[in-house]
Amino acid sequence: MRNSESVDSNITLSYPKHKNIHEMRNLPIPSPKQILAYNLKRLRTSAGISQEELAERAALHRTYISSIERAQRNISLENIFHLAKALATSPEELLKTIPPEQS
Repeated sequence: MRNSESVDSNITLSYPKHKNIHEMRNLPIPSPKQILAYNLKRLRTSAGISQEELAERAALHRTYISSIERAQRNISLENIFHLAKALATSPEELLKTIPPEQS
């Protein structure tokens, strides 16, 4: 089975339909907010910094960081980039799929 997506009137992308590891193992698929929450906390704690320190580095409020880590915020793309820079990583790393054993 193939899915297709029209990019504009002249281009159509076609890609195979595949299941991700969560679907193959019949596990719930984490939401984007859960993925960001997991990765943000993982990266912050591995860097050995507090929510308060991360908030200061990213020019955000500590309670905002806390709510992101609890998957209660749907944050802007701009703030994802601020957080990535504050953690010396890439936005992609913050949005990387959660391993099934962690979800």
